[in-house]
Amino acid sequence: MAETVKQPLWMRFLMFLVPGIFILFGLIAFLDNWRFVRHAQPAEAEILSIRYVHGTRTDSVTKRTVDDGDYYPTVRYRDAAGDWWQAETFLPVFFTPEVGQKFEILYHEENRGWVQERHGFFTTWMMPLVMAGLGIAGAFGMRFALRSMSRADARRLAQKNSNG
Repeated sequence: MAETVKQPLWMRFLMFLVPGIFILFGLIAFLDNWRFVRHAQPAEAEILSIRYVHGTRTDSVTKRTVDDGDYYPTVRYRDAAGDWWQAETFLPVFFTPEVGQKFEILYHEENRGWVQERHGFFTTWMMPLVMAGLGIAGAFGMRFALRSMSRADARRLAQKNSNG
């Protein structure tokens, strides 16, 4: 078996920089959301108004334009002290809110404008998991690519030395 050839340090550094950035952003988002959930209080919220941000995308299979907007309802809720608060929150597309509808939320006890759907795993944890997962997968992919490049370089070097 041919020995491996080490790639230059700058190349190894660059190959792990991008996955490292993804992992870092994933960890920062995870810690931010964990801090929110740890300090959040549950409450029942009522939707007062809804701001819809229109967006479209082209379906890759059917090639049709699909409505793909986001809902930002303004909700009213009562905190643990009995005071009323209003905040705008994000709801995933698969949940179509209506004015007057009530649902469970979590609000940050120090920043009352920071509100999330209480049982919203997707809105709370999906982004940190996706970012960290992409970073980890990218790091493994870069490692295998680097190893493959090193072996290919070693084979070329061995072939060159045996012919020459």
